Amino acid sequence: MLCLLVQLSISAQDFTARIGIYDFTDEAATEFYVVAPTVIFGYDCLKISRLTLNVSAGFSFNSFKYQSKKHNLYMVPLFVSMLYELTNPESKVHPYIGGGFSLLGKADKNQTLKMVHYSFTYGYHAIGGLYIDLKRKTVLTFDMRYNFLITPAMEELNPSGVISTFGIRIPFGLQ
Repeated sequence: MLCLLVQLSISAQDFTARIGIYDFTDEAATEFYVVAPTVIFGYDCLKISRLTLNVSAGFSFNSFKYQSKKHNLYMVPLFVSMLYELTNPESKVHPYIGGGFSLLGKADKNQTLKMVHYSFTYGYHAIGGLYIDLKRKTVLTFDMRYNFLITPAMEELNPSGVISTFGIRIPFGLQ
């Protein structure tokens, strides 16, 4: 089974690089961090007709001062998503929807406490976006995903949020 998945993924899938912002939905997170610049890299592991299995990982960072002390927030999101293209494959614009499973590693470095608070959480996400065909199978992407995270009870900050990105998708391997 694993050999079959590896063979399918090598045969013709795409690599995606996107940049954007992570907009927190939690009131406490919004008050302090506002938005976090984000970069996300993805790979389409399996594509069957209009259905695509995508694995993406990224990095988000934000920094702010509170009572003249600096706080840094580092986040590493990981997404496993199933995407479905809604339109005719022959058109140049391809809207898509999807969803999947999310993991998030977070490091909150607080200058006041001289320590770093690490946490790891999981959740779900829903995605909507557009692919716009350019030249030579290169595609422009616009993506918005709501990341609903289930935080531990002791966590004071809920990092759930909306991630808006744009980027480029290029063929990877021989097609």
